[in-house]
Amino acid sequence: MGFILAAVLGLFTQPLLSSRLARGELGLKKTFWLYGVLIGGGIYVLGYWLFARTLADPYGDIESGLKQGIFIAGFYSIFVFLGIWRAAKSQPLIQRFVVRYFSVFFLSTFAVSVYVGWTYYVVIALVIFLANKLSRLAPAASAAD
Repeated sequence: MGFILAAVLGLFTQPLLSSRLARGELGLKKTFWLYGVLIGGGIYVLGYWLFARTLADPYGDIESGLKQGIFIAGFYSIFVFLGIWRAAKSQPLIQRFVVRYFSVFFLSTFAVSVYVGWTYYVVIALVIFLANKLSRLAPAASAAD
């Protein structure tokens, strides 16, 4: 299930990287409190639930459940980190420093996610690569018609 999830998330990576959230255009308060604390907390609960579900299953693969839970949290965290970091650039120096200091939590969550579930990120990279290759072939195929 983890590799299917990674492939699906790979299809959404490019749009998420160019989203208003990742570009920091939603404002610091909205990015930090709504996307970081509220929605991020929900994502972390979802990741914990996936892990706890595999612990409860006598035939569940604990390592796989842990990887999937951390992967989901880490994948989301990098977009929130980028949004907070970029939205903080318009803040006064002290506030910018404090906000960016606390945003490192999201970056560290992503780093742990890459360390634990690096194979999922390889799948995401392959999906992005293939999607880019296929998008270049599509105009050539329609031009031939």
